[in-house]
Amino acid sequence: MPEQLSDCSAQSKNYGTMVTKFVCYQICIEEIYLRGYKISLADIWKSGRVAECVCLENRSPFTGTVGSNPTSSDTSSQPLRRNLWKIFILPIKEKTMEAVLEQADIDLFYKLFVKLLLFVNKRTSTLAKDDFSHDEFMALPIEKKFKVHAALYDQKEFIDQFFQSEQATSLNKDELAIISGWKHFEKGQFFIYKHLKKHSIFINDSEPEKAYAVSGIFDSLDMMFPNPPVLVQTVLLPFKQRIIYDGLIRGCSIYFGSGFRRTLKDSYEKAKHNFGLITQLPINTENVKKNDDLEKLKFYMKNKSNRDYYWDEIVELSLKNQELTNVFYQEMGKTNARYFSKQLKRLGIEKKWFGILDNTVVASGASKDQLQKNIKDIVPKEKIERVYIFKT
Repeated sequence: MPEQLSDCSAQSKNYGTMVTKFVCYQICIEEIYLRGYKISLADIWKSGRVAECVCLENRSPFTGTVGSNPTSSDTSSQPLRRNLWKIFILPIKEKTMEAVLEQADIDLFYKLFVKLLLFVNKRTSTLAKDDFSHDEFMALPIEKKFKVHAALYDQKEFIDQFFQSEQATSLNKDELAIISGWKHFEKGQFFIYKHLKKHSIFINDSEPEKAYAVSGIFDSLDMMFPNPPVLVQTVLLPFKQRIIYDGLIRGCSIYFGSGFRRTLKDSYEKAKHNFGLITQLPINTENVKKNDDLEKLKFYMKNKSNRDYYWDEIVELSLKNQELTNVFYQEMGKTNARYFSKQLKRLGIEKKWFGILDNTVVASGASKDQLQKNIKDIVPKEKIERVYIFKT
């Protein structure tokens, strides 16, 4: 089963006004009475159905800055009265099988990954005991397993050393190839941007932005994190032509406002434009999307955020040749047409055709043919292709 750590070390990131609400999700009590039934909060949490969990024991919810935890007064090892907790639970979703591994692959992943972690633990003595069985290791508390994960990623040379060990002798060629591929892991903070049918979109929290198509292991990520965007810490691994995470994932309890959601959408568009959607690791540089000047210019001018960010590049490209100059004016005309269309409709001028050049309406017509004729009569021949045509 995948495991979810409830705390996220996000203190080093200052999200400022992007954080509109924070609620601590750490489940510190064992059970609760909900609608007359005793329910394990741990089970609810693991199901991914908790939308919000607010402690009302002190007549106020425990809220705070990123990284804060509830105090001991907010928790109890005994069942709490049902009116002490306010819990919003999301409807159970059907597991999307395309977004997770098949059972045989789940078994294979844990077989290989635990075998590697046991080797790392034996080499590093990260845990006091160094001769765990597979089942014993899987039963360890999450934090202990996390320490062995960290030891592996601190020295990925352990993967090459593993191939020389006795543990590797029982594996076949394909299994060894899977483990070898884990040298290309991607570790860090990611935003889960959205969930699709076959995978979820992870965007790295660093420059340059990259977008990864990530599959769940046993539970689909949309069940674990039903309300994206979500900031998580994890490690992405290649596995049989897919990208998965390594079984441990830290979710940060941060609610993002509309401003940040738009920023994240822009990051996703930039990532797709520059690298495409990454579906395998390592990133194949030969498959990285190579955009010609025309595609670049259109992308840079796609929205206001892009225009502001890439303005120097836009100016440079627009002066390269006549075709790019024409595209520049067309894209600017498309942007300005929204304003002019609203103004004209406000004046009662509807279902008529207009042409814009350099932020100016230069021609109009009752029909498109009439407009095009008027443009030819009015606009200099070398500038006709710069005119953007729209209908109110």
